[in-house]
Amino acid sequence: MAGIVFVSGSSHWDVSSSVFCWAVDTLADRVASADLVERLRTISDDNLGSLRLSELTPEQRSELVAHIGALPRVADETLPPSPERHVVVAQLQELADLVAAAG
Repeated sequence: MAGIVFVSGSSHWDVSSSVFCWAVDTLADRVASADLVERLRTISDDNLGSLRLSELTPEQRSELVAHIGALPRVADETLPPSPERHVVVAQLQELADLVAAAG
């Protein structure tokens, strides 16, 4: 099973469901918009497996983009030590880079 973030019409991030859920749950813990928290929790709780940034309001998207940029650092600081940890951080960096490139 996998999860996907559609960053733009031509850009997406495809990753394992465990990394996707960690990212969505972590974002839900950090964003301030109650509507955005609800949307992210629904994606996670219902195992929907995808997030389309284009479906967010401009305000929600702006807030989420800022938090996505911090995900690699958050993962590096909070994930327990494991042989796969660096891989997860690298995958989250890929998402942050895609989002930053999409502007």
